[in-house]
Amino acid sequence: VMYGSGREVFAGLLRALPEPGSPTLVRTLQTARRLPRMARVQGPHFAAMCEVARMLADGGVVVIPTDTVYGLVARLDRPQAIDRIFEIKRRPRSKPLPILVGDIKTARTFADFSNYALETAMSRWPGAVTLVLEVLDDLPDVGGDGTTVGLRIPDQTFALELLRQTGPLVGTSANPAGRATGRTLAEVLAELGNGPDLYVDGGTLEAEPSEVISLVGEARTLRP
Repeated sequence: VMYGSGREVFAGLLRALPEPGSPTLVRTLQTARRLPRMARVQGPHFAAMCEVARMLADGGVVVIPTDTVYGLVARLDRPQAIDRIFEIKRRPRSKPLPILVGDIKTARTFADFSNYALETAMSRWPGAVTLVLEVLDDLPDVGGDGTTVGLRIPDQTFALELLRQTGPLVGTSANPAGRATGRTLAEVLAELGNGPDLYVDGGTLEAEPSEVISLVGEARTLRP
């Protein structure tokens, strides 16, 4: 556990980050002065997964590695955690947050899939593509006007296993709005600081953010 000013704590934490290996958790707690108290919990894959699932169930916000970039995630049924993601990213609520799901069956509970949309999902998922579709029924407030939703199934073991434990998660890139996402946990920490409750170190991620395709009306690419 490390104590001190925010600058001293983060400098010490970044110097102490381990080499990539088994999943590593960096927990962020708040003191009365809003200075971070951080502890590192290292363990096997299953232990790390359980720790993250517990944090999310408690309404926490967690940084995890995905098949694209580091993601900032929260449970879809924890509205206060979703609010915190908007705050941490400094993202306007007019820009909705995408939802990560573990399978197409779950995705179809949120959105209206035409035959073409279903074929596209089956050919591109799991993978680095977010599909924007019309909302099927009432959806928790993830921003925007509530008429469309972005859905994705990540192609990464840790994220998929987590989704099986937690159910759907709000998931967006772990960076302040308008800034590039860090490739390493140290870079993400430097940007987000003690905003998230937990960080999962997945080593250096070299992929780009997911492609975004709107299937509302005529199909079009929103982000290549």
